[in-house]
Amino acid sequence: MVPGITYQSATNVWTVSGYDEHKKPVYSAWETDGTYATAAECQDQLRKLDPTASPVMPTAEGAVRNPTGLANAVRDSVNQAICIATDDPRLKQN
Repeated sequence: MVPGITYQSATNVWTVSGYDEHKKPVYSAWETDGTYATAAECQDQLRKLDPTASPVMPTAEGAVRNPTGLANAVRDSVNQAICIATDDPRLKQN
């Protein structure tokens, strides 16, 4: 699972999202990057995530106005990615 990234146009800032006001992860708000039969397969795919591959179109406002912020947010999001079982109770938390 990978935390999302968001862009605030008014402040021209990219941030990693999916955390509550206490900076605790809210996994139900994270994005699923795939499903795997075993934890080992998931860990293998996690190592293959590309911190330079942006999910944002290069012509999007935030990508044009703040490409460095976007690159940093994508890198930070990938670095925070984790493997979590589909039946993990943390996925049901708000």
